[in-house]
Amino acid sequence: MFKEGKVAFLLGILLSIFAFSRVVIFARHSDIPADHSVALIGTAIASAIGLQVITATLIGALLPLAAAKLKLDPAVVASPALTTIVDITGLFIFFATIKLFLGI
Repeated sequence: MFKEGKVAFLLGILLSIFAFSRVVIFARHSDIPADHSVALIGTAIASAIGLQVITATLIGALLPLAAAKLKLDPAVVASPALTTIVDITGLFIFFATIKLFLGI
């Protein structure tokens, strides 16, 4: 789990940097409400992506381990359940992070 967590953290940071850079570069001349800035929107998106990558990786590592502990086949449980759980948590993380940063 520690190795998986390290990889998730590094990947989350890398993707967050790319996301922030992309928002700042491509949204320079966009119409943005007065109480927001491109940097704030980029930070919100980058934070959401970073958190999502970390949680998806940890869920992907923990779900098969939990299934094996319950004497279930980890391969059968991992595919449909993992996708559903990661999608639901991803949406929750994205919307909660955006709401926290931007107050929408």
